[in-house]
Amino acid sequence: MFVAATLGVMDVLLVDASATALRLVSGLDAEGFRVSWVKTRAAAEHFLSERYVSGVVLEAVLNGESTVDLAPKIRARFPKAVIVFATCYPSIASARAAIHWGADNYLVKPVGADELATLLSRERARRTWRPFTLASVRVEYLREITARYTSLAEAARVLGLDRRSLRRMLERYGLRKSLAPTPSRPCAEDLGASEPVAARLEYGP
Repeated sequence: MFVAATLGVMDVLLVDASATALRLVSGLDAEGFRVSWVKTRAAAEHFLSERYVSGVVLEAVLNGESTVDLAPKIRARFPKAVIVFATCYPSIASARAAIHWGADNYLVKPVGADELATLLSRERARRTWRPFTLASVRVEYLREITARYTSLAEAARVLGLDRRSLRRMLERYGLRKSLAPTPSRPCAEDLGASEPVAARLEYGP
């Protein structure tokens, strides 16, 4: 199941008093969702005030009362939740209001559990997906380099940067502790000689 395997189990609240609700609960449960079911608007409001949800499926007209105005309240409390209305009493005005107030979709019953599961999965992926930015690509590349090389000098050489610039960049992105500073050691240029470094160190000036 896409939701369970990739994004974790989805907690869905079904708000529905119809005879088909139990079948939806069983079907969504079989698809890998964790489903809670309430039959009244009051029960839904109480549940939403105390429990976490990543998806809500509502009958738009419940016991003669519209539930469309719950959409903005759900969206305010759970910004990334998937909100779907599935109704036996569709109307253009109701559909427009639902979408305007933050619903992701408005369906006309009958709706199968497999159709609803696919919709919930797709909408959740859409809401949780974040596009790559230049900064995020840079951070991932730096993270890869710091995992591959153990010293600041080696990483700087690979990236074509001086050590000071790389150090500042790592600190900016919270990767500073990933690399150990290069131990200081004399080199031929520092000693100002053309003969091998080892010889200069051994025999002195």
